[in-house]
Amino acid sequence: MTSSINQTIRKPKTSSRQRWIRSAKLFILIYCTVGIALYYLQEKILFHPQPLNSNHVFRFEGPFQELNIPFNKTDTVNMIQFFPKDS
Repeated sequence: MTSSINQTIRKPKTSSRQRWIRSAKLFILIYCTVGIALYYLQEKILFHPQPLNSNHVFRFEGPFQELNIPFNKTDTVNMIQFFPKDS
């Protein structure tokens, strides 16, 4: 009696095509998840901002100009403009 029950409960064999499709779906899901995570975390991964004092002096070998752009009454955005070296 148990052998007849086991025969009716057997799972159908999955073909290699179905296994390949399942693997491809899993790969795409993992790829998209990692891509989305990297997109949202890229600033924390790539840039490690450190605030500088307002009297910080930059030193570079080539010619440059430091520009301070007022953002609001208390804050400014600092920009460094580099110029080509004269030949």
